[in-house]
Amino acid sequence: MMAVLTERQRAILQAVVENYIRSAEPVGSRTIARLTGLNLSPATIRNEMADLEAMGYLEQPHTSAGRIPSYKGYRYYVDHLLTPEAIDRAWVEALERRFYARSVAIEEALRKTAAILAELTHYAVVALGPEVFTARLVKLEFVPLDEARAVTVLVTDTGHVEHKVVELPQGLSAEDLAHLVERINAELKGAAISTLAPKIHRLLAQAMESNREALFRAERFFEALLHPREEARLIVDGTTEIIAQPEFRSVDRVRELLKLFEAEEPLFTVLRQVEDGVQVHIGLEDVLGLGSPLSLVTATLTVGEGQRTTIGIIGPPRMDYAKAIGLLSALSFIFDAWRERGLG
Repeated sequence: MMAVLTERQRAILQAVVENYIRSAEPVGSRTIARLTGLNLSPATIRNEMADLEAMGYLEQPHTSAGRIPSYKGYRYYVDHLLTPEAIDRAWVEALERRFYARSVAIEEALRKTAAILAELTHYAVVALGPEVFTARLVKLEFVPLDEARAVTVLVTDTGHVEHKVVELPQGLSAEDLAHLVERINAELKGAAISTLAPKIHRLLAQAMESNREALFRAERFFEALLHPREEARLIVDGTTEIIAQPEFRSVDRVRELLKLFEAEEPLFTVLRQVEDGVQVHIGLEDVLGLGSPLSLVTATLTVGEGQRTTIGIIGPPRMDYAKAIGLLSALSFIFDAWRERGLG
């Protein structure tokens, strides 16, 4: 249970957290006296900082050093003292234009967004990629190129768009295949991608019962078209940004962090379990099996009917929570508006 802090203690705790976020150096009483405008002597501030340390909100890494926030101190700051940073409207409008200017698939939008957030925050950004095998068929398009080849376009309700140049199966003309594509769109629209194989078999068997050899080739052809590439489950950007943070100067810490991003499964599990809205997770190293302390700020984004994903900014506990929360809140607004306008 959080202790009740006085207004003076709240102001000092906020000053310690925000100065430590900026400097990455322990914060002393003279710095607080100079920057807070509290009109208190350094001695008085030292006494209050000692009380905050006794209550578990601050820590003193070395006897002669100033204080740094504890996890409890960060949590109190995020829950009670932080004001999310106001995001430059020009940035929001630029991101909106990038999405609205042309058709943008969900994967592309998430990758672009992750890259932008990493550049703005100087932390790593992770996002769940759309789970294409739980998606539903929106449409299959078929455009003949010549007598032997065609371009196909698979569109799912997650916004996944996949183009393929394919060889036409022997014994089936482009006209025959175009007719079958029309039937698939008419009868299988809305079906889960993972359930299409038996449905295609039944549909083709009805349409081609007199030609068993052509039926076999058509089945193989359409099953290949309607089986999308397995996308990476986790989108990661900004690894070079986060390892430039002072907390990761050690080679061992950098190696450990890079292994985390390569393994994917621990982060994937955490992202799948986060609650809706913008959430702050402080001190995830035990959950992720790391020696290096980490924090994660996440937002859930609605990217289609019944389809959601999660994006997170990951950094040291000394991360700029006000900026991260402000950016993800603005991003949620952008994705909501984008979805309402038809997702590309």
